[in-house]
Amino acid sequence: MEDTDRSDWRLFEAGDQTAFDRIFQRHRRHLLKYCSYMTGSRAIGEDVVQETFTKLLEQKGSLTIRSSLKDWLFICARNHSLNLLAKRRRMEQSLPPTAGDNDCGDEMKWLIQEVLGRLNSDERDLILMREQQQYSVVEMATLLGITQEAMRVRLFRIRKKMYELGQRYR
Repeated sequence: MEDTDRSDWRLFEAGDQTAFDRIFQRHRRHLLKYCSYMTGSRAIGEDVVQETFTKLLEQKGSLTIRSSLKDWLFICARNHSLNLLAKRRRMEQSLPPTAGDNDCGDEMKWLIQEVLGRLNSDERDLILMREQQQYSVVEMATLLGITQEAMRVRLFRIRKKMYELGQRYR
């Protein structure tokens, strides 16, 4: 864990509620941005962030983190987002399509959402971590337990795939 997170987590476990508030304020904005992109909705993203911090609260006294609290939060938020997306897909598959489903006011936003939606969940997570959350290649490689070069190759392949998918819509 980062020193500040580690210190605040220890203080929280010792009973200092303001320490948890500091952790929340430090990570909330980045988590919300990530979850909003993952779920395609700010409102749902806010729910995921709330659920993520609720899970963190439940871990008081028993949390074991391999790398950093930030990583734990993003992994937890990712898993919850993926579960919500899977549930949403199951619900959407049971509904008939409606006119104007793809009628977005902002064509570029629609294109990005379409391309991201065509990536598998691991590819989408990696590209969002790198481009939207500004994780470094070093941080990502460490988190996945792979070399930096392997991480660069994965990102290159994902970007190439995104480009090719985007060309289909032009």
